[in-house]
Amino acid sequence: MKRDDVDAKLVREVCRSRQCPRDRFDDLLEFVALTYTRLPSMRAHMTCWVKQHTGLPFEEAVQDPENWRWLAECLGQPLPAIFALVGTYAEKNQLWHTLVIDPLIRSMLPLLKSREWSLCVSQSEDYFVCSSSPLGITWSVGHPSNKNPTLGDEQAILTFPLCRYMALVAGLGEKGCGRYVSRNAVAEVNNQTLLSLRTHAVRHGFVFAPAREFYCMGNEGLLEVSGADFALVKDPGR
Repeated sequence: MKRDDVDAKLVREVCRSRQCPRDRFDDLLEFVALTYTRLPSMRAHMTCWVKQHTGLPFEEAVQDPENWRWLAECLGQPLPAIFALVGTYAEKNQLWHTLVIDPLIRSMLPLLKSREWSLCVSQSEDYFVCSSSPLGITWSVGHPSNKNPTLGDEQAILTFPLCRYMALVAGLGEKGCGRYVSRNAVAEVNNQTLLSLRTHAVRHGFVFAPAREFYCMGNEGLLEVSGADFALVKDPGR
């Protein structure tokens, strides 16, 4: 069975039961890490990293056996086993990115597992907003820092919507794996997600909402989402 099939089954079970069994929680966090590292933006980041460290364009760097030897060491696999997977020139580019996802996931998991996560279920018809970045990393409201938050920052809020009415949240000051949350809690998560898109210049990202025009409460007022754009509004007209 493919990895995606296993993960999809787990997410469906969690959404149906509205709780996550403790013995499957690590699997759910691994799914979060996998989804985050498969982003196109992460691929662009890895491409830049290779060029920065090798001094060569990515397409040339993957031709060097020394780079594949380093990757084999990161994966803990014999170099011949890695080379056995390498095919044509075009396949090398895709294979490098596919294989390097594994050490990225392993580096993220300790940070994700060190958090107190809650499975938050919306009590009303106010849905969680999904953005182009599946794992939202934002400062709490009023945080004095002017730098971007990271996974390792204790005061950062991490959110991962599993569906429109359910999300994994770490950093709202509540402990426990499963709980229903008020409209204000949903609004806080959505507000941080939308402000993160604006602040961190995810210009070509998307916002998934129940309708083309969607309104949610924010700390500065009502936020209107229309397609991939959003703005503060005084009156949603409803």
